[in-house]
Amino acid sequence: MPRPIAILQMHTVVEHPLTSDGLGRIYCHPLGQEPIEYTWKSSDGSNVAVTEYGNEAYDLPVGLYRITAVDAGGSQAYSSVTVQALHPDAVVIREYRTTPASTSVARDGTVEAIGTNLDTTCRFVWTNGVETKGPFLKDVPPGKYAAIYLPDENGTTFPIFVHTASPAEVLGS
Repeated sequence: MPRPIAILQMHTVVEHPLTSDGLGRIYCHPLGQEPIEYTWKSSDGSNVAVTEYGNEAYDLPVGLYRITAVDAGGSQAYSSVTVQALHPDAVVIREYRTTPASTSVARDGTVEAIGTNLDTTCRFVWTNGVETKGPFLKDVPPGKYAAIYLPDENGTTFPIFVHTASPAEVLGS
């Protein structure tokens, strides 16, 4: 009785990033004759960081990825996987940019929130109680500040808000 031909089967699991500026991960779990070799390609041609055995890719930006696996018997399996943001419209504050006040008591320092989906139409309330249109806080004395996203005036838009930055510190000269 002839032996069955081994066929490589590949199963993938994707960890999608929370937001559009986050990074995802792809795990490949093939069934075939060991050892198995992998080739990873991204749709934009960028390099794909993989683990030691090549079956997992990490720090993947949103996009399409093609994985080719070849087992010891020469069987091949292909998989195309899309890494996509779970909340692509999320408002994300990753960091703050500050300008120091001219003296330790002057009110001429500034803070700018840096991130994703921050624009001049977004409303923020800052930890000093000031509300701004846009991610900018001006005319502040030295101190620590952070922003919180507010829904639009009609209350109809309230996307996911992710704040990953430490509070901004405005220094005085």
